[in-house]
Amino acid sequence: MRLSWRSVVPPVCAILALAIAVVPMWTATLVPLDQQPFPDAFAYADGGYQIANGNGFEISIDDTLRRELQPHDGVRHPSRYPPGFSLALATFVRLGDNKIEDTQRGSQMIAIALIIMLLAVTWFLAGPLAASIAVLVAAWSPFALKSAQIVMSDAFGAALALMILAAVAVARAEWCGTRLRTMCAAAAGLVTAYSILTRFSAGLTLICVVIALRRWPLIRAASLGALPVLVFLGAYQWTEFGHPLRTGYDYYFPDLKLVSVDYLTLSDPPSERKFIHDDRLDGRLMTWTCPCDEYGPIGEASNIVFYPAVILGLYWIYYPPLFSLFGLWAIWRRRSSAAAQFAALLIATNVAIASVYFYQAARLVAPAAFVLLAYSANGVVDVCKVAGRLGRGILDRWTSKTSLTAKTENRKVDIDREPSAAPEAAALHECKDDECKD
Repeated sequence: MRLSWRSVVPPVCAILALAIAVVPMWTATLVPLDQQPFPDAFAYADGGYQIANGNGFEISIDDTLRRELQPHDGVRHPSRYPPGFSLALATFVRLGDNKIEDTQRGSQMIAIALIIMLLAVTWFLAGPLAASIAVLVAAWSPFALKSAQIVMSDAFGAALALMILAAVAVARAEWCGTRLRTMCAAAAGLVTAYSILTRFSAGLTLICVVIALRRWPLIRAASLGALPVLVFLGAYQWTEFGHPLRTGYDYYFPDLKLVSVDYLTLSDPPSERKFIHDDRLDGRLMTWTCPCDEYGPIGEASNIVFYPAVILGLYWIYYPPLFSLFGLWAIWRRRSSAAAQFAALLIATNVAIASVYFYQAARLVAPAAFVLLAYSANGVVDVCKVAGRLGRGILDRWTSKTSLTAKTENRKVDIDREPSAAPEAAALHECKDDECKD
């Protein structure tokens, strides 16, 4: 069977795009742990090291104290962060040299896995051409490369969100058998629960999954898939903090209000500014939120302005400005599908919970941004297809008009020739058989 270029070129382009994205991440210089965001990076890394060595879920630092105030007395403390990301990093410690630095290589591999997952999910949703676009945009943006250099859970959370999107899409696909759909629904519940084990703000994602699955057998399978992880999380918090619903933040900061509507319009919220994930445009599209200091506009706007600006790409952290409009359009076009419904709900809930959170950081909406990136690439392909159809239609009309004009001109020429041919035709008509001579 002969292969056409249309069936070969797009997959090859997707593989090349993946290589273009992954090679810089694989060869990137890893930031030393003592220079990474504290206490986040060290808490995740040390948590993975302690779990890998059978020391439980406690870490060797007090993450309520600044780096320079750490006592270094060898006493382990509960971490304020849930253990999901550290559990994933523990695998790399066990497979590596059993050093805390192995978690850096593990975080790098997880960031690369995010790009591979983006390629796979976008390919599944819209084909290899859209997958190529999504991966190249991710490679061109600051988030992916920075995530490969530091030990932070944001890329992991985004990868889990893409996995949930794929599982929901297959679970509601009509071409799947009942058994496969049930397994995918259970997988969606399991991965969603692990997202909660990684970051508590993912709790609303479980509601998004239930709404998108819609049918009771699928919802039951998702619930059963999520149950073991949620029971484990409750047991962990009970043993560490004295109650299944009590978190590390409740334990260390009992007076801190983590979520409040007041944070929506807080003019100067606690923020990490540009210290972790910077804007490729240096905030040039958001200077209207100034006056700004030497760190630029990031962190100057209130949450109600900041997070929609991140999602729209006005801070170029995940994709170029307004690129996500293609994704919003693609989701709207496919609003009847379960995958698009889940994507819309995830984006809305992720942005909503981040907007009422006490701390401002663009990385908090990484799950929403990468799901929207997958659909944005889909939207670009849709626009190209629509433009192609319009172009072909215009070309066909122009061709048919040109052909009609040519036929009309030929007809006029024939008409002009008829009088000169008439006498000869009359003379021939008057000739009898064998009587006409030259």
